[in-house]
Amino acid sequence: MSGNADLSNIPPKLKPFFEDFNTKATTVAGTLELNYDRWFDRRRIELFGRYTQSYTDTFDESKDFAKSSGDVGILDLEGRWTAPTGLRTFGIPLRWKLIGGYFHLYDVDKLSLGFDSFFKYEVSLEPGRHVLIVEYPTLLAIYHCTFEVAFEAGQTYEITDRSDRYPVFLNRLKRGTLFTTRLDKFPPQECTKIKIRDDS
Repeated sequence: MSGNADLSNIPPKLKPFFEDFNTKATTVAGTLELNYDRWFDRRRIELFGRYTQSYTDTFDESKDFAKSSGDVGILDLEGRWTAPTGLRTFGIPLRWKLIGGYFHLYDVDKLSLGFDSFFKYEVSLEPGRHVLIVEYPTLLAIYHCTFEVAFEAGQTYEITDRSDRYPVFLNRLKRGTLFTTRLDKFPPQECTKIKIRDDS
């Protein structure tokens, strides 16, 4: 890998740390994966578990500060539940799908990264206009935010918290091989704040 930064706003004493540098790195990783899949009449449950441990070490560094090595462990758990809706489109039965998961990083600096774990939830909806009410708890209050969006078929949407006018936003995603891009951002129609703790 290599680095090249804009040094115009960097103090002179720090510029040597941001000048051109080159380094090479090797990574060794191993993964353990377990899957469970079972049908109960017309209902289906799927469980996935994956743990990956990797070690990365740099070599041939052109600058001392580019030297780095360390271990990272990644735990990824996910469960899926599908069931019939009783509805049909062009004779094809429609099914609900509810997805939940947990993701955890081990041997990382939580303070610098900002997190080391998170929960994820997904639900499949039919295309068309839907009203979603999202409950978002914080330390001082609970927010109930209402979204009314025309969902497109074959698209993925995500609800994220933002440091903006509203506590949460709805985003339309484009998933690539390596990265996910947020294409559209939909603010809520309204958010109701329920105070549970005094700021003072």
